[in-house]
Amino acid sequence: MRKLIPIIQTLICYLFIVLFIYAAASKLMDFETFQTQLGQSPLLASYAIPISYGIIAIELVTAIFLMFERFRIIALQISLFLMVMFTTYIVIILHFTAFTPCSCGGVLEKLGWTEHLIFNGVFVGLALTGIRITNISQIWRDYVIQQFFLILIGIVSVTILYGLSEKKSQYNNAFTRKYIPHLAEKQTTVDLKATGYYIAGIDSCYLYLANTETPLFLKRYDYLANQMKDIKLEIDQYNLPYKRVITEVQTPYFYLGDGSVGILFRGKIDDWKAKTISKGEVYYNQFVVADSSKFGIATYSTKVKANVLGLLSEHQLQLNYNSLEKKLDGTFESDGTLLWNSQLKKFIYVYYYKNQYLEFDA
Repeated sequence: MRKLIPIIQTLICYLFIVLFIYAAASKLMDFETFQTQLGQSPLLASYAIPISYGIIAIELVTAIFLMFERFRIIALQISLFLMVMFTTYIVIILHFTAFTPCSCGGVLEKLGWTEHLIFNGVFVGLALTGIRITNISQIWRDYVIQQFFLILIGIVSVTILYGLSEKKSQYNNAFTRKYIPHLAEKQTTVDLKATGYYIAGIDSCYLYLANTETPLFLKRYDYLANQMKDIKLEIDQYNLPYKRVITEVQTPYFYLGDGSVGILFRGKIDDWKAKTISKGEVYYNQFVVADSSKFGIATYSTKVKANVLGLLSEHQLQLNYNSLEKKLDGTFESDGTLLWNSQLKKFIYVYYYKNQYLEFDA
């Protein structure tokens, strides 16, 4: 049995060397994705950048230490500490967070979070075994106490990091944005053969795509037939210095607007011909359609020198100068996007630079 101990020790060390070098290499080969995944982690989002570099460095250094017999005890203890932290991370992900982010890269990406938990548990056992047979002369009691405190420190470290990250990202109103994954499934792929497209509208049969470079042309995608059709739009005023025409489709109407010239068009999708419904009432940055005669606008007011919201209906303009919070410059801090919620019948204004949104009645 004693003759097998060196072989078992060497085998355990080689397993950890392969694991750490493979894991570090996988992260380095797709480092940007690795950082993005950490940024979406419910535990590590607030510290994604330093942790991304730290994990790779520790894995590589530990793998090197494991190659030399004089450093093997400390290297195996570091290995145990890392595996305990990784295992604690998975336990918290599975049982204490709202959603589970993406998994590891490489071959390990094929494993689910439960399989990862089992995988890590096996390597925790290997690390404990390796430490024991490497320092077999150590008293059992001292060995148990030493490893118990090492495991406890690993668990507590991840738990504290989780608490600090949650506080920083949720309670301190940080810039961190967490996107719940797996809500959308890929159905089909369509080659648009150009860039600059945005979604102009969706109904039960069609998806409408407009392009910032060719504002008078739409693409209409038929879900059922899986066919794309090009549509030419017509307006009743062409001789204006248009700069940023935006198109929106809300069946049975479509709308075009250019805030730089202060104009809005409306037409029916039966013939795709639009007529002017507002000109010169307001110059705006954004417009959204509430109904065929009511529009929400976001603009910059020279009167109060700040971003403001307004309602345009039947050639009547109402600006609310106090709708957006202004503390410093009134522009950057209040910048955001204006939306219309057809179910609530309300305008929604989502701030770009703080975790907050506002609701307004139409």
